[in-house]
Amino acid sequence: MIASTLIELFSALLTLSHMHCYKAFGQKISSSLELPELPQADFDTPDIEINPANIAKPIFNIPQVGSFAVPNHQTVLFDSLSSTPEDHIRLFLLGSCMGVALQKKGYLLLHGNAIIKNNACEIFLGYPGAGKSTLAGRYIQQGYQILSDDVCAIKFAPEPIVMPGYPYIKLWEDSAKMLGHDIRQLKPIALREKKYHVPIHKSFCKEPMPLKKIHLLPKPSAVPSALNQAGNTYPRANARGFIHASASRIQKLQILLENTYRLSLIETPQERVRHLKQCQILQSSVPINLQLGNFRQ
Repeated sequence: MIASTLIELFSALLTLSHMHCYKAFGQKISSSLELPELPQADFDTPDIEINPANIAKPIFNIPQVGSFAVPNHQTVLFDSLSSTPEDHIRLFLLGSCMGVALQKKGYLLLHGNAIIKNNACEIFLGYPGAGKSTLAGRYIQQGYQILSDDVCAIKFAPEPIVMPGYPYIKLWEDSAKMLGHDIRQLKPIALREKKYHVPIHKSFCKEPMPLKKIHLLPKPSAVPSALNQAGNTYPRANARGFIHASASRIQKLQILLENTYRLSLIETPQERVRHLKQCQILQSSVPINLQLGNFRQ
C-alpha cells in the first residue's frame, strides 16, 4: 500500500517536472508540450493543464493533425498523430482549445484586437482581411500598446475588463512588409501560408485593462450598407479620415454575436445563456461604432 502510494507520488512529481509553465489571459498554464510563443511563468498550481490523452469525445478533429478536447475549464487534451509537427498542434491548442477553456471559465471571447488608449482598452472587430492586425501594427508604430491580437478575453468583475493575451500579432506577408518587417526574420504560422508571427514584447501590455469602446471594421463591400444601416445617426470622420457611426441597439447585439470567437464551440445551454447575458451587458454599457473604411488597405 505504502509502496503503491510512493510510486504514484513519484510519478506525479516526475510528470510535474516535465511540464512547461506559462501565463496568458490571466491564467497559469502548464503544458507537457513546449509553447515557445508564450511568456514563461513560475507557479505551483496551474489554472489550465495541457496534456496528451486518448480522446473518446473530441470537440473537433483536424485531418493529418489530430483530435482535441476541453472536458472542463481546467483541462485541454490533444491526441496527435506521431508525424504531426508540434507547431501544427500548438496552432489549435493556443487557438480554439484555449478559447473553449476560457469560455468555460466564464470569459466572453471576441474575435478582434485590443489596443490601449488613455489607460483603457478599445477592441477592433472585423471580418478576415478587414485589417485588424495591420491596424494594430500601425498603432504600435505610433507608440501604443497592444493587449491582445485575434482573441480578446473579457472578464466581468463586474465591469468588463480585457485580459492580456499573447505577446505577438499575426500579419500577412503584404502587411508585414508594409509595416517595415523583414519576413526573413519572422516565424511563419503553421498551416497559414504567407502569414507570420510578429513579436511585440516591448509594445505588449501585461496588465488587464477596462474596456472603453468597441469598433467594427467591415469588408470594403459592406461600407454602403453599413452607412444605410446607421439610420439617422450622422457618420463622423475621425482623425485618420475614416468615417464612423454609432451602432443601433439591435446592431450592437448582432455585432457581438457574429464576432464571438468560436461561437459554435459554446456547448452547454448554461454556457449559451451566460454568453447571451454577457453580450447584453456589453450592448448596454460599452459604445460600439461602425468604422467605415478598409484599414488593411
